[in-house]
Amino acid sequence: MTEFTPVQSLTFEEFGQILCYPRPERDEFHLRQKELKLLGVNAISFTGPTKIKDRQILGKGCVSLVIKAEMNREIVALKIRRVDADRPHMSHESSMLRLANRSGVGPSHRGSTKNLLAMTYIRGLPISRWVETLSGRGQKTKVRQVVSAILTQCFAMDNAGLDHGELSNASKHILVDGQGIPWIIDFESASMTRKPNNLTSIVQFLFVNPKMAPLIEKRIGHIDRDALFPLLRSYKKSATQELLAEVSRHLGI
Repeated sequence: MTEFTPVQSLTFEEFGQILCYPRPERDEFHLRQKELKLLGVNAISFTGPTKIKDRQILGKGCVSLVIKAEMNREIVALKIRRVDADRPHMSHESSMLRLANRSGVGPSHRGSTKNLLAMTYIRGLPISRWVETLSGRGQKTKVRQVVSAILTQCFAMDNAGLDHGELSNASKHILVDGQGIPWIIDFESASMTRKPNNLTSIVQFLFVNPKMAPLIEKRIGHIDRDALFPLLRSYKKSATQELLAEVSRHLGI
């Protein structure tokens, strides 16, 4: 069972390296403590695959750290803006996640402040790891179902005018949970001003990327890329439901 530590009992010496990564400052620490209280975060869990000094966390990026937390009796993934981030607040990612949610994509937005962003905690594996660990019967069906769901989510974002921005290398940006449901995460680079290329980017990652494509093809069979690329070019010009269906049929989904 995961142990949670009440936020009010965390000291600067214990939590400063996480709340104010990578340069802990007492004044900033106390400001961010107040944000935790304002957001309703009452406890955190030092658990996950990433280590920051002597603490385990869920992840670390260029903009934020991610920790597991308890907020209003719900387990959430909490992003904490790095003090050396190239942006002054979390409002952009917060608004992009809300927009994604309107299209049925991404973990549910649970609240945000200047330096914090809370969302539904997804217990899952990065998609490449998920595919690698598949074994036994039914692998082909499972991969087809996950890929189909990802394409549907990307199509929804394309039609909403929201470009994720990092799906051409989606190894860290898609989690697959225990029920085989894929979740697109990390909307810090998303944009409503760029032309959306979500579906074309994810298809190239899954079926062209030299590391990912062999894992997928091993489970669902060979893909004719020479015939795939013209379909993707057509889709880029007009992201229609009909072209989505045609791309899916070509991929055997």
